[in-house]
Amino acid sequence: MEFRPDLRDYNERARLIAANPVAGARFFNYLVQLFIKYVLRWNDVEDRSGVFGHTGAFYGTVEQQGRMTLHLHMLIWVSGALSPKDVRLRLMDDESDFKHDLLSYLESCQMGEFMTGSMDEIKTKMSPQGDVSVADPTQTLPVAPPVTECSNFKECACPSCEDTRVWFRQYRDTVDNVVFRSNVHRCYTRRDVISNGVHKQHISGKGCINKDGVCTARFPRDVYDESHVDKEGRIFLRKRESMINNINPVMAYCFACNTDCTLLSSGTAVNATAGYCADYIVKMSLKSYQIFSSVYDVFERNPNIWKESKTEGDAARKLILKMANTLTSKIELGGPMGAMYLLGHPDHYTSHTFVPLYWRQYMQAVLLAWDVIAEVFEDADPVPAR
Repeated sequence: MEFRPDLRDYNERARLIAANPVAGARFFNYLVQLFIKYVLRWNDVEDRSGVFGHTGAFYGTVEQQGRMTLHLHMLIWVSGALSPKDVRLRLMDDESDFKHDLLSYLESCQMGEFMTGSMDEIKTKMSPQGDVSVADPTQTLPVAPPVTECSNFKECACPSCEDTRVWFRQYRDTVDNVVFRSNVHRCYTRRDVISNGVHKQHISGKGCINKDGVCTARFPRDVYDESHVDKEGRIFLRKRESMINNINPVMAYCFACNTDCTLLSSGTAVNATAGYCADYIVKMSLKSYQIFSSVYDVFERNPNIWKESKTEGDAARKLILKMANTLTSKIELGGPMGAMYLLGHPDHYTSHTFVPLYWRQYMQAVLLAWDVIAEVFEDADPVPAR
């Protein structure tokens, strides 16, 4: 039996989700559960490894975007992984095969390029005159690979292995198609503007360009033709495209949307990312300085709004609307997030349960005991020197 539903177009899906946020929350939870079960293979009954190896633990938090839809930030621990310090020490041993094996493994987990060519080559292939179907993979379901019992499908000549090779070529093209459509960062957008009755196309920054003309999303990224380790033990993985984030091809193929995947190769990166993820479930109401900062950001992201608007009053109205939307997205729950809580779905996904530690009460008890002990020592006779 083959399941191939006809997906509705983008605008109709957007209207349906806006009218029924419960469906959006349910589908989001369903996708996360599929990711945990089949991509990470957590608690797999056959003890099979996931895309990144055997998963030791995971912790992910749910965030609502500016458009009020939900997405996930997740940390994944791989079983048997060394600490960043131990990895560095072993990387510094030039006579060991550890460096080659580690770089090969990391390159299999993430990539910062296309699978079948450069950016210019992908543009040509994806054009209507190119040699690859321009069907939008984000509007279709992924095709499962054919079943084969051969261990080396690349060299076997049997029909099932030939079908597998055909599927693998389709898989590579589809991953590139998804990445090209969803993961390429563009600092500037083209807008149709009518000024004094004249239709013009205005090129402007989409919000990531600051007043100095620098992309706040840190694009373009540094590129490296080959993976290498420097003299201090820092890992630089191969990355040949400067305008895309690192991705995992299996995740891109399965979810057909913008997904990022990156290695945390230092203790600083681990701590910063853990804090970044945990921050989403401990956010408090906005402070005054945060409100003023949000208003300032709106001005910084829209330096040309006066030129794009018909009148000053129209420009002021647009700015106020953008400020209201920015503040609303920061302090209010959208429909899908509210539905998620009402359905009893988690706002974080974790492989382990934790005992709550009430840090403030703990610190108060410690400081109180500390003061008592300090008074005892102050009253005691000094210890004679030896």
